[in-house]
Amino acid sequence: MLKKAVVIGILSLSNIHAGEHRIVIHGHASHLKPTDHYTGIGYNEHNFGIGYQYTTYEDNSDDYFVWSASVNIIKDSYKRDFPFVTAAMAYRFEAVPVSLNLTGMFGVKWLDHHLINGNTGEWIKTLYSYQSPIGGVMPGASLHLGILDLNYNFTPRFEFANMYLEGFHYFSASIKFF
Repeated sequence: MLKKAVVIGILSLSNIHAGEHRIVIHGHASHLKPTDHYTGIGYNEHNFGIGYQYTTYEDNSDDYFVWSASVNIIKDSYKRDFPFVTAAMAYRFEAVPVSLNLTGMFGVKWLDHHLINGNTGEWIKTLYSYQSPIGGVMPGASLHLGILDLNYNFTPRFEFANMYLEGFHYFSASIKFF
């Protein structure tokens, strides 16, 4: 009975809208300003992490829209674990192996009274402690090389009232596994 359920589950998973299942490998963020706006702490720019992505895919000879969703965890700009989900829409060009992307991201940051300086590795005491939702929309582009995609996203700097988000360039790769 259990074997039959596993086989049915695998077959169902592999036939979801003829899509691609991908492992996402997160890598590098290049911040527009190298230090935190409030604390002066240097950012960690090696945002290594892993994720799973499902992408719709159409095998045709025309340009087309692609939708994707992913779940991820990375080391953020303060070397803290940062889980997040994304939903993206891309326009994939058939003539060249490129797509232009618009990605929506949502996650929750848990920060206590200590942050790590991304440049020196020192722990720094801060005056605040919070759990905060974080999210946004990021334009980007992907280069498709067979089963490997190289991805670039840009988050613009944002400042409103008491909120400040530093802008950054972000690089990742994804590998199709079925």
